[in-house]
Amino acid sequence: MATGLEARFEKYCAGIVGALAHADRAQPARWYLKGLMLPEERKWSQGQVLLFA
Repeated sequence: MATGLEARFEKYCAGIVGALAHADRAQPARWYLKGLMLPEERKWSQGQVLLFA
């Protein structure tokens, strides 16, 4: 079942990466999209600033 999900995600990524039309941005875009799908809490700089203020 995981392979089906991975295949769907690759198809999704391929559409977005194809729209970039820039070969050297393809892999970083895939990494970015994969990072967005991770189950961890999203980190953002404003939250970090509030922690250390």
